[in-house]
Amino acid sequence: MPRSARHTSLETRTAHLRLKIRRAPHFVKIAKGLRLGYYRGSGCGTWIGRRYRGAGVYDTIGVADDTADADSIKVLDYWQAQEEAGRWAERQRLIEEGMVRAGPYTVADVIKDYLDEIRAEKKPDAVRNAEYTFNAFVLPELGLVLLEKLTPDRLTKWRNKLATAPKSVRSKMNASTQATRATPDDDDARRKRKATANRILTMLKAALNRAFQAGRVASNSAWRKVKPFRKVDEAIRPIRRALMMWVEFAARPGGRPDRLISCCVTVSATQRAISTQCRSKWQPYSLHMRQRTNPAPPWII
Repeated sequence: MPRSARHTSLETRTAHLRLKIRRAPHFVKIAKGLRLGYYRGSGCGTWIGRRYRGAGVYDTIGVADDTADADSIKVLDYWQAQEEAGRWAERQRLIEEGMVRAGPYTVADVIKDYLDEIRAEKKPDAVRNAEYTFNAFVLPELGLVLLEKLTPDRLTKWRNKLATAPKSVRSKMNASTQATRATPDDDDARRKRKATANRILTMLKAALNRAFQAGRVASNSAWRKVKPFRKVDEAIRPIRRALMMWVEFAARPGGRPDRLISCCVTVSATQRAISTQCRSKWQPYSLHMRQRTNPAPPWII
């Protein structure tokens, strides 16, 4: 990516709106053989990349932030346009050297190529599961996105949307929309949604990495910078910590080991009881009263 270049007439929205309207773009050199241009038309301006290759090669980089705020996807400010011009120039160089495929290459194309390849490598059930996951969670949001337009910010927003969306359930036949179920507002439910988002992100990264390794895309930096949610795959850890605290209490003078054994049997018998113990703020569930008791463990008298 070329180093950022300063230009007082293009750096801010106010500055480039003061430029004269003309047919030729206003260009600034941002790297050797690479220039970024701003076309000031009667409406909203556009950013243009120009790369020297004997004759100049032009391409539209994106829409300028004349009337809308930059979002780093469709609307770009001056600094974002420089980064996009650098990616565009690198892709043009790799296309000329035959290292990546020419023409538009979208996330949907990546997934199609990935599914075609894994059909010869994995079991049919695994392929069907991957196809369902991509169709349900990836293609509706990212399918039409060009790979060179894919950014870490866009992937992060998509990942966060997966983690906060309601849980999908089986829809009726010929239903026009996906049926959902409200997610409970507790720590364990949020952990499960984040874990699901991590699994979908891992599957998408697998498809994108295969496209990168096959030379179909110039760089993998967009998805390499997006990290999964941390510490969401181990639900048993809080339970283990609570049991260790109960063992410590039972070992003290006056403790009741027999009550500890009874409590451990109950905890391991039902997952719902485990979730109740984890979500409570050290208010153990009484085996006799069937209600939350005082903060002291039930066997300490």
